[in-house]
Amino acid sequence: GINAEYMGVRNELVKCLFFIFRGKRKRWTGPGEPQYDIAASAPVMGLLRDLVAKEGTLRAAAKGAEPQDDEKESPESQASSAHKNLVETLCMMVSTCLGSGNAIFFSRVMVDIIPIALRARRHADKTLKGYSKVATELLAWMDYKTSELPLVLDHLEALMKEENWHHRESIPVFLEIFVPRNVYKLGDPELVRISRILLPLFQDPQCEVRELTAQAFVPFIMRTKRIGMTEKYVANFRKLAKRKCPKTKPANMAQAKYDVKLRKRHAGVLGLCACLRTAPYSVPDWMPETVLYLSSHAQDRIVISTGVKNTFAEFKRTHKDEWEEGSNHKAKFSAEQISAIEDMTGAASHYC
Repeated sequence: GINAEYMGVRNELVKCLFFIFRGKRKRWTGPGEPQYDIAASAPVMGLLRDLVAKEGTLRAAAKGAEPQDDEKESPESQASSAHKNLVETLCMMVSTCLGSGNAIFFSRVMVDIIPIALRARRHADKTLKGYSKVATELLAWMDYKTSELPLVLDHLEALMKEENWHHRESIPVFLEIFVPRNVYKLGDPELVRISRILLPLFQDPQCEVRELTAQAFVPFIMRTKRIGMTEKYVANFRKLAKRKCPKTKPANMAQAKYDVKLRKRHAGVLGLCACLRTAPYSVPDWMPETVLYLSSHAQDRIVISTGVKNTFAEFKRTHKDEWEEGSNHKAKFSAEQISAIEDMTGAASHYC
């Protein structure tokens, strides 16, 4: 049924699932969390567990499936097709439920669909990929109840351990929206867990994951209480950025060892760039020295230097209005630091 071949059949099933998952709810007048009919929620959660288990079974069976030229498909190809249809149906259900105007009733159901939708963001099938990206944004924007936040983080921590870097890449994409949306519900334990998710991803073997992590780290610092820890983060990132890594691999160094050195150095620079972006219209005490230090990485390998140059371009754009007027940002920088900014932005006529 739910993984039927025909889209029309699955569209009708989505409508059925919508009413099943919505269930019979007691009248909610607020404030506080809406009251659920316990008798209805138990079988509903049982159905959800069955769907999630079926997705896991089909995903495992579909591993190693390859396109078939003949009319007879292999068992792996059949499982791959069934898995695609199931995930597509669940993603359509997310859009239907969260677009109904009663999203709060579906939050618990949506939690367990998060990893399924995130894994499909880079699927080979364009239709499923589109549904998955929409579902990911809706799930990240969902207004979860406080009791559900740890469950969301459980799923993200599990995704961190997966070998497929596309799955790990989806974590910062999700958190970039999720954190600002639920910022007033995130307590210290949740913030610590998010920090422990993001910081290791700065050193992920895949460059795309590292760069998306830096992008997600900015709202994590700006929108939460972690803003008071920026100096600590700057110090830790600077230690990583100081790791020596020549632009070209020495002949006597193993490739794996060189890659680790490069990842650590890149992680440190990305982290410093992210910290710099957390203060777009001000100059905290740690910023002038960080700006000077970052300029020293302008001649690193292109994967590192490109991010540094982009960060200085952003710094110029956000600070130019009050460089000499209003807050007078220029007064907080030494002559050496101003010279470094001029060299990086090519704006000697303005920063002088």
